Amino acid sequence: MFVAAHLTAIAQAEDEPTPSPAAEEETIPSAPDYLIDRPDFVAGSPYYLNVQSKWAFGLRFGISGVPVPGALGNTFQIYGERMFPFFSFGYLSGGIHIGTLPLYLPSAEVPFPNYSNSIAGAQIRYQLKFSKAPLIVPIASIEWEFYQVKESQHNQNILTGHDFGTSFGVMINAGFVDRMTERDAHRSIGLTRAYFTAELRSANLNNSLFSLSGNYWLWGMRVELQ
Repeated sequence: MFVAAHLTAIAQAEDEPTPSPAAEEETIPSAPDYLIDRPDFVAGSPYYLNVQSKWAFGLRFGISGVPVPGALGNTFQIYGERMFPFFSFGYLSGGIHIGTLPLYLPSAEVPFPNYSNSIAGAQIRYQLKFSKAPLIVPIASIEWEFYQVKESQHNQNILTGHDFGTSFGVMINAGFVDRMTERDAHRSIGLTRAYFTAELRSANLNNSLFSLSGNYWLWGMRVELQ
């Protein structure tokens, strides 16, 4: 009797349909109404790709940042920007940045070879948008900086100055690496995009102590929030 009941239970279990993988996947929430009503909404795409970015934060660094004779420097910057849609062609953003640029001038006619350079400035940036989630995004910016040069050995202020320059580069969409992480980050912190950045920056540090003009590469990471 017991064996018959056990065999009957096994047969019933085998007759039950096996859940499909699609049924076991987490349900992706639908897009909010305010996104669906937008004329540029793309149905069927991940809904968070239709959310406009409003804020951006990032960091940039450059190794041997001033490639001119007699000078080397490694620069590091952090920045924040407010973003505004530029019709359907991309974004304009403006913000501020702070950073440092240590300088080594072994062959220049200066009292000491080592200097620390504190930087604070502002920038206006344009990024081209030609689809909802392009892999590569061209960027261009105009930047103004105020810097203070300090002699490193004795920690003495030497001078202050200004720098005006431009940068051009590209951003690579990090969402193509891991869409699941991108989606989870949008749910938890409102992330809309994350990029790896590469920019060619012009530098013109001219003052009474030294004159440095050249181009250098800045590499970094940028995140955008709704």
